[in-house]
Amino acid sequence: MMSDVAAFQSKLNLFSQQLEIGNFTHFPVLQSQVSRSGPFSFTPGPYCAYLTELKEEFSSRFVDIKILEPVLAFTENPFVCDVQVTSDCVTTIKFEVEKALFEDQLIDLQQNNILKERHKEENIAAFWLTYAPKKSHAALNNYDINY
Repeated sequence: MMSDVAAFQSKLNLFSQQLEIGNFTHFPVLQSQVSRSGPFSFTPGPYCAYLTELKEEFSSRFVDIKILEPVLAFTENPFVCDVQVTSDCVTTIKFEVEKALFEDQLIDLQQNNILKERHKEENIAAFWLTYAPKKSHAALNNYDINY
C-alpha cells in the first residue's frame, strides 16, 4: 500500500510540473480545450494549486503510514533495509523488541546468502513463515508477530 501512496504522490508532482510548462500529456480533455481557445488562454496557476492542495491533503491522511515506512520496507525485504533506521523505528514504536538484539540479528540475517536466495524465490509471507530462523533470529520474528 505504501508504494501505491508514494506512486500517487509522485504522479501529482509530475502532473503539476507538466501543467506549469503547458504539457498536457495526462490531461487530453484540457489539451483539446486549450487547442480550441489558443495557448495564451491557459493559466496553469489554478490547476497547479489544486494539485498541490490535493497532494497535501493526501499526505496528511497517510502520516501514520509514512512513520512506519522503514518497518514496511524491512518486512518486504530485510536484506536491503538500513539497520539503524529500521532499528530506530521498530524499537521506538513499541514492538517489544530489544534494540541491540534486533540490530545484531538483522545484520546476521542480511549476511546470510542462503536466506537471501530464499527471499528471492519465495513470496514475503512464505519467507517469514518458512525460512526466517525462529530461534537464532527471535527478535526479528517477535517483531513480525507483534506487527
